[in-house]
Amino acid sequence: MSASQSGPALEYVIRELMPHLVIVDFDLSCLEALETALQICQRYPAPELLLSAKTGRPDAVATLVVQRTEYAMELVDLRSLPTLVESILAQGGGGTR
Repeated sequence: MSASQSGPALEYVIRELMPHLVIVDFDLSCLEALETALQICQRYPAPELLLSAKTGRPDAVATLVVQRTEYAMELVDLRSLPTLVESILAQGGGGTR
C-alpha cells in the first residue's frame, strides 16, 4: 500500500506499483477528487474506490466505485468496507502487482 497526493506524485506511484485498487479520499475537495479519479480512469486499468465520510452517520462512508465505464454509488457501513474492497478485487481488472 502507498499513499500519494494528486498530480505527478500520484502518477508516479501508480505507474511504478500498478496497484490492483486505487482509493481516493473524496473529502480532499470535491473537484480535486473527481479530477484525480478521472485522470486515473483514463490512464490506468485499476478500479477506483472514492470514499467520503460526509454522510451524517459516524459509522458509514459514502462510496463511489469506478471500474472502467461502470459506476456504483452507495452508503456503506464501515464494518462492510473490507467486504466491498474484497469484492472489487475479486472482479479483477486491476494492476499487475
